[in-house]
Amino acid sequence: MTAWIILLIVIAAFATLLLLLLWMIAPRRKKPDWSALSGYDYAHRGLHAADQSVPENSLAAFRRAVENGYGIELDIQLTADQQVVVFHDATLKRVCGIDRPLCEFTLQQLQEIPLAGTAERIPLFADVLALVKGRVPLIVEIKHYHQKLLLCQKAAALLDDYDGAFCIESFHPLIVQWFKKNRPAVIRGQLAENYNRSKSLSPIAGFLAGNLLSNFLARPDFIAYRFSHRERAALWVCCDWLHAQRVYWTLHSAEELQAAHHEQAIGIFEHFCPKPHLPADGGKTNGL
Repeated sequence: MTAWIILLIVIAAFATLLLLLLWMIAPRRKKPDWSALSGYDYAHRGLHAADQSVPENSLAAFRRAVENGYGIELDIQLTADQQVVVFHDATLKRVCGIDRPLCEFTLQQLQEIPLAGTAERIPLFADVLALVKGRVPLIVEIKHYHQKLLLCQKAAALLDDYDGAFCIESFHPLIVQWFKKNRPAVIRGQLAENYNRSKSLSPIAGFLAGNLLSNFLARPDFIAYRFSHRERAALWVCCDWLHAQRVYWTLHSAEELQAAHHEQAIGIFEHFCPKPHLPADGGKTNGL
């Protein structure tokens, strides 16, 4: 009898743990309308060139994406004077050759710095929205480098007045949670990857993030996972069982994009041209 009691306790403990894990990684229960966002492939940081002759996250790259009928993925952060600009890295070193954080520069100072040695400059998010004008959908990644909650407020205010399809995503669950609390109608996504070899997070934080165990904070609508890391049980459970939308980044070939589509994922690509979803006013495909 004692053995049976112990077995029942073990089974009950295991079932409780399993239910807790499912609760932690579950997405939003009520599914949003994806019709304006689906059917597109998304150009990573705009339709930029591998040699940066058309720089990433530039107005030129976004213009090319619109002309070719691709959705756009882009990154936003704050300047020293609290302007919302479109730029990926925390520092200007890789793209502009200046080893200082972007958040130490004012917008006026940034306008004097070329993007990758071209005539392009780091654009205001408002200027990108004015350029796109709702012609293609946007995936807006909100960076967590500097004043992340103020960035949420300012980005939300700009997007409130934007007449076009968009969703937001972030690696930081508190940013996604901010939209859950303050803009619940906005489609929101949790970015993630396998952090086992990452130096950016502690082992515990990496385990939680990589296995989507912070989803209970924000209840995301989609999971944007690094394509090469996608063989994770948590991702399968969250998307295939609990029905979150899959988004894969970053795809570098037609074969990878085809694999993403086979798994019903939205693809974020760069440095090649998939078959475009042409906008209502037409478009033309340019090589990279």
